[in-house]
Amino acid sequence: MRAGISIILFSAPLTAFADESGELVRRDQCQPLYTVQKRGCVAEHVMRCEVGGDLFYRSDTIQDGELTDIEFSDADFEFVSSWNVDGMNFLLEMIDNRDPFSLSTLVVEGIDGVDQTVLVNPAIVAPREADFVGSSALTGVVQSIDGSEVENIALVGSLDLGTTVWEISGDMYLDQQTQTLFYGTAEFVIEGQTQVVPGDPVKILRKGDVGFMKDITIFDCGEES
Repeated sequence: MRAGISIILFSAPLTAFADESGELVRRDQCQPLYTVQKRGCVAEHVMRCEVGGDLFYRSDTIQDGELTDIEFSDADFEFVSSWNVDGMNFLLEMIDNRDPFSLSTLVVEGIDGVDQTVLVNPAIVAPREADFVGSSALTGVVQSIDGSEVENIALVGSLDLGTTVWEISGDMYLDQQTQTLFYGTAEFVIEGQTQVVPGDPVKILRKGDVGFMKDITIFDCGEES
């Protein structure tokens, strides 16, 4: 699972898992859009893929210079499938997708709600059904990173596992040039313990920039700060 597992929960129906040997869409079948270098020794590549008349977006997460996660979304950034280097998939099955995430709704209305029942594998306990309720909202805060304008999206939600509730918050960013999403910092509170997964964007690289689509990480890696 990508580092910000909380963010995945805002996605729509789980339909399949991709694997790197038989990916839903290979990297060389996609149009690279940009690379985000983030805090926490993390980078993310965002790609646009058209296969058989269908549009997908592919996001590759690079941690410590290694590919760790691949996520595929449809044209409205609803979750389609994922791959993880360790095979540790947090979401196992969509049980009831009452209100999925929709980027188009978020852009038009400024806010979008999510209400789902999912089968999850939280690792600390056996797989179980859980209810997730949350929302995403455009904050109106736009920042310029290397000439790219990105708008902040605030995420908040809770995952009710029956015996415990995970409180989840985090950030996503809307790249205004391509109208695509990438992930930021995530925070979740489990039984009073808070874990912050860093991911604030520092650099955005596009075609022609040094490091574009390279599986390297720059910030907060060892002695780098």
